Amino acid sequence: MLKLKTPLLLSILLVAVLIGWQVLTPIVNAVSPATTVSTPAMTATQAVTTSYSTFRDEALEQQLDAALEVGFYPPNRERFHAILALLDDTTPIDTYVRAKSYRAYELLLAEGDGAAAFALVADLQQRAQQSGSRDAQLEAMLAEAQLLLFDQQPRQAMARIFRFEDKVGQVSSPRLSFFANHLIGRILQENSQYEEALEYFLRSHDVMQNNDRELSNRRLIFVNLHIARIQSELRNDEAALATTIETIELALDSELHARLPDLYVLKGFIERTFDPHTAKQSFEQAIYWADRLGDTRVRLIGRNNLGSVYLLAEQYDAARAILLEALGIANQLEREQDTPVIYFNLGYIQVLEGDYAAGIEQMEQATDAFREYGRQSEVADWLGFMAHAYELSGRYEEQAQTLLEQRRLRDDLFRSERDRVVSALQLRFRSQEQNRRIELLHQQGQLQAEQLSNQQLQQRIVQLVVLVAVLGLCILIFFVRSLRRANNRLNEANKALHDQSIRDPLTGLLNRRSLQQAMESHRRLPSETDAIFLLDIDLFKQVNDIEGHAAGDEVLTTVAERLKRVCRDSDLVVRWGGEEFLIVLRHTHIEALPNFARRLLNTIGEQPMTYAGQSIRVTATAGFVTLPLSTDSDANFDWERAIQLADVLLYYGKAHGRNQVNGLIKVHRPLSPDTQTLLFTDIASVIGADWVTHVYVEGPQQAPK
Repeated sequence: MLKLKTPLLLSILLVAVLIGWQVLTPIVNAVSPATTVSTPAMTATQAVTTSYSTFRDEALEQQLDAALEVGFYPPNRERFHAILALLDDTTPIDTYVRAKSYRAYELLLAEGDGAAAFALVADLQQRAQQSGSRDAQLEAMLAEAQLLLFDQQPRQAMARIFRFEDKVGQVSSPRLSFFANHLIGRILQENSQYEEALEYFLRSHDVMQNNDRELSNRRLIFVNLHIARIQSELRNDEAALATTIETIELALDSELHARLPDLYVLKGFIERTFDPHTAKQSFEQAIYWADRLGDTRVRLIGRNNLGSVYLLAEQYDAARAILLEALGIANQLEREQDTPVIYFNLGYIQVLEGDYAAGIEQMEQATDAFREYGRQSEVADWLGFMAHAYELSGRYEEQAQTLLEQRRLRDDLFRSERDRVVSALQLRFRSQEQNRRIELLHQQGQLQAEQLSNQQLQQRIVQLVVLVAVLGLCILIFFVRSLRRANNRLNEANKALHDQSIRDPLTGLLNRRSLQQAMESHRRLPSETDAIFLLDIDLFKQVNDIEGHAAGDEVLTTVAERLKRVCRDSDLVVRWGGEEFLIVLRHTHIEALPNFARRLLNTIGEQPMTYAGQSIRVTATAGFVTLPLSTDSDANFDWERAIQLADVLLYYGKAHGRNQVNGLIKVHRPLSPDTQTLLFTDIASVIGADWVTHVYVEGPQQAPK
């Protein structure tokens, strides 16, 4: 707050105000005649109310509310088509577009006729545009985005958001405001923009919060379910669990049971990482309500999740029994797409019980079936369990191949996610740029009109500018210190933003982006040697599964600190992703690399880590490559190829017992394409050849816990 500390300054300000009033008064008087607008007889609020009632048929709206129940179109299709039969060209446009939108959803979801559904929505958009009703126009645009979401086109749905996002606040119907915010939230959720999605879900929640009608309670339950899912995706388990429990209580109190199966499944999913017993009870409740309500999807999901709880608790007989029950339901209902995951879990139980051949065969068949429709991220997760099964059975070569395939899938996912984000940013930029140009043209039109009327005021404006300059000079000194402090805060904020862009938020290590920048700017002299180590924490998934994700995060941060202790300030220590770390040793000596590898393994593995009073044994496996690698020119073998070769060496170590480092110091012949192909595809035979210098270092042995 500005404080006037002297009578002199107060006097100056008082005089300035009086002079300014004398200057501004003629300007106001001059502008007023040119800008006077006649006042309409009807107020804006009255106009909206009249328009709202004119465009709606309240009787039909009530019939649609009563018929809708749970879902995107009325489940009683005979009753719904009786309502549709009442529509004609005289039906108010808001009600007409709403009812026909439900028909479009029915065409796509119930009848599988996507072409007819999109054609109907296109006709609705044309009718709504001609009517002038904002509510009808928004409803028709929302219908198109909803169809795209139903049709597994989330990116195209994302592009539609920019067309109607600014219209949501202009509509009259609370139902439509709820639907718009909720749909935007679901589209953002499908595009993995969880924070923004949560904001829109909360807006839709606020729209219905103060209305205690049964219809509003149904919508509150629906949006709360999505809010809890987003909170769970963001790993805010405490908030997700609180929202889920609150929504379950609302559903039970209001006797609206349709969403209870999904709510109990979500509750069990959140609880199973820290309270398996309560998670078991939640999944049992999900199964109870799904059986009672005939919810086929949750009848299967609930049993499969309950089986996973038994599986983690090593209660294999109970897990097998509930999974076989789920399999019977799936076969009875002819839901073939749900059987691979059940067969996979049953095969995994066989492997854990020692029946390796039969169990692995069943898991492989289920995985092949799941590849036809499963998402890449889900297939990658399955491959992790397949690799564990191969490891338990001693089939290390197949384990290594499976881990390599899993790595390729995750790399493809990383690139796809990057392309998706760039595309979304481009769409947002184009939309914002178009809006900015429209606004600029509008402002230019206003400016031209005002210039004509302001020419006569130039002399008085000059006087006002002089007055403002004098006044600004008087108070400038009071803002200097505030500006200095603001600049300091801005510099600190910029530094924090820079650190966030180049560092991993969990470990504080450099990230991939910073590594790429550093390597592109790094210039190595021909006489100098660099080394690149790629390191992976052994059996890290078991830490997450047994001790929990919080323990896994503690292991990652502890390993990061130990890596920084063993490296020099000039070295680059990077979190490469998941449980992988990358180290770049600049200007090193080949003779020192075996000792460095030994120190690396000893620093990580000699002392167990402790979390919540529990001792956690941690070891790591690494591969490394030197640059230059060949005694001859290797201009076609850059640092990116070196990382790929280090990854091959890492997984060679994984397949040969873990807790070790394998490295290539020199290749004593040119790195021709054939030589590189051999290095990347048959590293086992290369290591035994006389034309390479291979380093093998074994890590420390720890007593079992």
